[in-house]
Amino acid sequence: GDRLLDGDLPLLAKLDIAAQIARGLAYAHDRGVIHRDIKPDNIQVLDNGRVKILDFGIARIGAETGTLTRTNTSLGTPRYMSPEQIRGETVDHRADIFSFGVVLYEMLTGLPPFDGDHITAIIYKVLNTEPEPLHLEPGRLSDSLQTIVAGCLTKDPDARYGSLHEVLDDLRSVRLRHDQTLASTVDDRTWALSPSADTSATRRVTGAPSSRSPSRALFVGLGLLLVLGLLGGGYWLLQNDSAPPTAEPEVTTSPPSPTTDRESQIGNSVADAADDTSNATAAAPPATSAATAPPETTDPATTPDAESDAAARRTATTARTAMTSARERAADRRDAAGAAGLWDRAEAQRRAGQQALDAGDLDAAAQAFRTAEALYQEIGRLAQAAEPTTAPAPTDPAASTPEPDPNAADAARDAMASARERVPDALTGTAAYQDAESLAERAETAYDDEQYDDAASLYQEAREQYQAAAAQPNPAVQARQTVQALAARLQRGFEAEDLDLLGSLSPFYASWDDFFQVADDIAADVQPGPVRLDGAQATVQVDVRLSYADNKNRRQESSFVHQWTLHSEDNQWTLTEVATR
Repeated sequence: GDRLLDGDLPLLAKLDIAAQIARGLAYAHDRGVIHRDIKPDNIQVLDNGRVKILDFGIARIGAETGTLTRTNTSLGTPRYMSPEQIRGETVDHRADIFSFGVVLYEMLTGLPPFDGDHITAIIYKVLNTEPEPLHLEPGRLSDSLQTIVAGCLTKDPDARYGSLHEVLDDLRSVRLRHDQTLASTVDDRTWALSPSADTSATRRVTGAPSSRSPSRALFVGLGLLLVLGLLGGGYWLLQNDSAPPTAEPEVTTSPPSPTTDRESQIGNSVADAADDTSNATAAAPPATSAATAPPETTDPATTPDAESDAAARRTATTARTAMTSARERAADRRDAAGAAGLWDRAEAQRRAGQQALDAGDLDAAAQAFRTAEALYQEIGRLAQAAEPTTAPAPTDPAASTPEPDPNAADAARDAMASARERVPDALTGTAAYQDAESLAERAETAYDDEQYDDAASLYQEAREQYQAAAAQPNPAVQARQTVQALAARLQRGFEAEDLDLLGSLSPFYASWDDFFQVADDIAADVQPGPVRLDGAQATVQVDVRLSYADNKNRRQESSFVHQWTLHSEDNQWTLTEVATR
């Protein structure tokens, strides 16, 4: 993990490490294994540049064979967990893709994409915020790598990369498209070639050159040719001793033409992360000076077909990212008149695009994503057009004042009522909601007095306040997320017999030292019930079930019911009391 996040590691070496991780996880996913705890601590970079993925202790093997969870291990690390893992939903291989994106972001920037002073802040950011865009040198790498990171860190699993094979393809494309940029800024020796059985042919990330240099092979070849020439000349002299001596012909040779297949370097090196029995080898190119560049070679990965496929994949990925942004903007406008049908059509196109992308039909995927984006945008325009507008005042001063028209006020009142219905019950005590209620009462008074213009304006202001109240963080959701995170920490503390961790939750759990003296091999199951909210206080009933081996190595089971009380301050919930029921 330390070498993985080494800030001095060249960008080219970071891309090689990322490609090896992606290849190793893809290998596991192809065999039905989901890691579920990808983080820097579980990734080891060896001295020879090879990457090892560690700790499959909480991996899930297939959807039908259940789960395998190792004692003393929590189900993922919040900073690297996918949103669906945090919410406790059923996960698939796309959860590993999200975690890979977090690791890739941290490798490239040196900072985690989701950070905070405490676990609830981190969980909130994973669920609700987007990380800062990448800022790399050289600058034109940022856009390409930003697209890959964004495709991994999308909140919706359906809008995420479909597989790590796609991620690996895009990493290869970055390596090929920016070869000249990387070559001009990074020493080529820092690119780790694929390790093989012949360790002398392996170059390390540290830049140590191979002991089997092409110049040595050249000198050996020249020596052999010279010996053969001398033997041939001696034999000719013996057969023609009367002939006059002739000058020995000059023997010339040219150095072999080294080739550097960049895509093969990535593909071969990452294979070790998936299968340690791989025997793939790659030859190191000889060092060249500015005066003598190696002859050009044909790279199969840079053929027009390969470049066209990479461009098509980038187009499809870009279309998917734009579609996802449009979908997020349209989500809160689905109830506008006529929008429901558009939403269903857009969702169908989004799913069709993802299926086409998974099947490799990149043109069809891009077209479907664009169609979905257009439909989502149409929902936004439809909702905006439905918003009531007040009629302009007459411009002709001589015109007679029209009779008050209640229609505009009626439309504004209906819009306000719709906004009020969207405010969750947990947010009806907020200041914004109370302000909206006051404005609504004033609007009703104006309407009753047939002051329809004033009523319409007040209804509009009330609607905006209701919308502001609905946009505030939902304390019920925040309390529920905090309880889930605390329950996971409690389970981890029991299984690890970690009194410090238990004590950080509550002094109540710091007194379990006697239990740990007689219990071993503890398996804990902590299940919180529904969270009941009462203003700034929340209560929840937590079921704790422990299975352990006693001092005679007999399996025992114990169950407890604990009552948790939490208090909120500045939208942060804290466990303040634990009682036994």
